[in-house]
Amino acid sequence: MGRDAFKVAVKPRGITRKPRVPARLRHIGRTADESAEHPCGSLCSQCGYLRNPVIEAGYRVAVGEAPRGCCPSCGAEAWLDLRRDDVVLALSENEAFALDRTVRKWAMESGSTLVLGSLGLFLGVMLAQLFLGNGTLMPAGLTMIATALAAIAITRRMYELGGPPRPRALPMRWRWALPSPQPLQLRDEPVTLVGDPLIAPLSGRACVAYDIAVRSDDDGRASLGTWHLIEQQTAALRADAGTVERGKAWLELTERRLFEPDSADELQRVERFLRERGFTPHDHHVFETVVAPEATVRATTEGGRVVLRPDAVAALPPVRS
Repeated sequence: MGRDAFKVAVKPRGITRKPRVPARLRHIGRTADESAEHPCGSLCSQCGYLRNPVIEAGYRVAVGEAPRGCCPSCGAEAWLDLRRDDVVLALSENEAFALDRTVRKWAMESGSTLVLGSLGLFLGVMLAQLFLGNGTLMPAGLTMIATALAAIAITRRMYELGGPPRPRALPMRWRWALPSPQPLQLRDEPVTLVGDPLIAPLSGRACVAYDIAVRSDDDGRASLGTWHLIEQQTAALRADAGTVERGKAWLELTERRLFEPDSADELQRVERFLRERGFTPHDHHVFETVVAPEATVRATTEGGRVVLRPDAVAALPPVRS
């Protein structure tokens, strides 16, 4: 994973300008009058950090709760309220556009524009010269004008395509352990569970750690920047050097496991999970990878946080009862 995923933004002292929501997202949330009755989180429009909602008793959103405060990752105050249906729809459109703009697609579009445009300009110049050689000035003049307009259109199209897009280092939405100023120092040491295990949100399986991910295809080995969502949680763990607090470790995975609900209850949990994080339940592949409490897990401190590496057989798909 890239270094950007380990960075902690330091908010400068003194007078600072409030970060602005990106231009492509400024229209979001201005058309709907009511919010959905879902305990949904809020999303930092600057870095994609996902903040969980404040829940009252009975699985209800706290009255009047709205996104506020600084993002713990980048320090911005540009939250999007995922309770609003128009926010969800607009985010889906923007994220689909952003993830679709790959280097390969940019190269194909730029290359085809250059090749076809150059061929058209060459033919236009040759045709204009042919008309001039025959003394037909009117067709020659019209051909030259058309060639010049085509050159302007090609230049404008190349300007619109711009330079190659930079590969994303982070998913569009994410939530995992942020770096700490003084993390527990570990060097490839075994860790064990402290206290009760976690319960995986979708399968309900007890685990040491879980990773929930969402994308538009079923590629479980894809890089971080191509995912719509990656969300992790880790239990409190014990090592010889001390205790790793709950949620203070990053779970490193080489492959994520596709989750396929086989009951109405599991399907309902998936739909609720997606809506809480600002997704519609359709056209998404959901992954759940869990590390069983009895699994062998080793930990190393890297980039200001603890990185967990389970055995290859430790991160398993949920066991069906």
